[in-house]
Amino acid sequence: MAKTLFHKPRCSSCEYYGVHNESVPKKVAGAFLRVGCRYCSGGKRIRVFKRSDPKVYIPSWCPRRKEPAELRVYCYKDTDAWFLSFLFEQDGAHRSAHGYEYAVRYKCNTELTAKGFYKSFVIKGNQNVVIENRD
Repeated sequence: MAKTLFHKPRCSSCEYYGVHNESVPKKVAGAFLRVGCRYCSGGKRIRVFKRSDPKVYIPSWCPRRKEPAELRVYCYKDTDAWFLSFLFEQDGAHRSAHGYEYAVRYKCNTELTAKGFYKSFVIKGNQNVVIENRD
């Protein structure tokens, strides 16, 4: 069995993360950006990183951070998408599913992290996690 790794999300992969590299400091949307200044434009206004903020991982004030974690269970949108996947599986062809074929079936908040959910659901086989957290 392949080992599953869980990585903490990082700001560098976020589309709203930026570093001011211009030689001249300037004011943008109410924030004064200096040379080498890290900033986030994900919220209503640009927010400059402080010295005390994490250098790599997402800070606690990030507008895109989800607290508590959100649990979503996906299924096929319709029987046609399921049947197409079933036919490919019968032929032995490997086909990765696309996002437009799925829809959210259940959505709820949970106190578990991704790693904690994986351990309780996949490794221990505790399938009541989804039922307990269901709205």
